[in-house]
Amino acid sequence: MEEKLLPMMVPLQPDQELHARETVFSPLYCRATLVRQQTQLVVRGDLPAPDWPRQYKAESLDISLHLSHSSPGNYLLLGILTSASVTQSIDTFEGTLAELYASPGPFAAEGDKQAEKPLLSTQIDDLGHIVFSHVPEGEYVMVLHLPGVDVVIEDLSIKYA
Repeated sequence: MEEKLLPMMVPLQPDQELHARETVFSPLYCRATLVRQQTQLVVRGDLPAPDWPRQYKAESLDISLHLSHSSPGNYLLLGILTSASVTQSIDTFEGTLAELYASPGPFAAEGDKQAEKPLLSTQIDDLGHIVFSHVPEGEYVMVLHLPGVDVVIEDLSIKYA
């Protein structure tokens, strides 16, 4: 039996209002959740933990995002997809579209109507790698258009030290 990514819906809290500028996703979307790294012992004089790399989880899919300086003035965002499922092969994602949007994201409050074009787009390779070159500082939303579901990664803040 082939395992599929299942859509997740996040309900509004009783006291939460939906505003026109907020991102809204249809049931065909799965929000990736940030996996917090285990807290490590910190001693005086240690530098704070860096924001990168980041780990995300979306159903059985694990997504690792890395920010790198490839050459002077050239930064790239590298994503690596892996699956926790033995029945799901990463090479099935080869050629699927990955897009990077300026926050708050690609969809308006009306639902699935696309409100803007992506800032950057690329394709997932046969190893499950995603590479966005020349990413400027900013706040982003990444959308991975996988077969049967779009995985959304929100709150990507890219700031260079």
